[in-house]
Amino acid sequence: MKATEQKLQKALGISSDTYAEMMYEYGCAYLEQRKENLITDCKCKEDQAEKFTAIFRNSTIWWNWWRREWQAVDRLFLRLNEHRMEDYRIMQECHTKIPPLDEVDLILDNHVIIKDLSKAALLLTEKKMPYNDDSKSILYTGRDKKVFPRQWI
Repeated sequence: MKATEQKLQKALGISSDTYAEMMYEYGCAYLEQRKENLITDCKCKEDQAEKFTAIFRNSTIWWNWWRREWQAVDRLFLRLNEHRMEDYRIMQECHTKIPPLDEVDLILDNHVIIKDLSKAALLLTEKKMPYNDDSKSILYTGRDKKVFPRQWI
């Protein structure tokens, strides 16, 4: 994967920092668009949609998936005869990127595990957990039942 990044940076005349920043900004914009879809299409409350997208924004699994999708477009772009930044941006913006259900499940499962570990750590240190009623969350309807909109899949 590094070789693809380096070839693309050379073809576009950009630094590795510019490349990484562009990938991050597009990833955040993608999540913001998904958040807006949750609010408008699924009638999700804004704070719940923000919680849901924050789980993905803070997930290494999601960012690894995003990098793989991003670099799939990079490989297609490098096959072109001419390499212009405008064309690259258009290709990245227009390429359909939809995370597979198993990766979505893995991200949400890891979030639950981390949340449970955080609660356990707070109990061990005798600190109180901030109150958060997850019963009204789009993520949980009960302790072990995840619920999320089909548009995310």
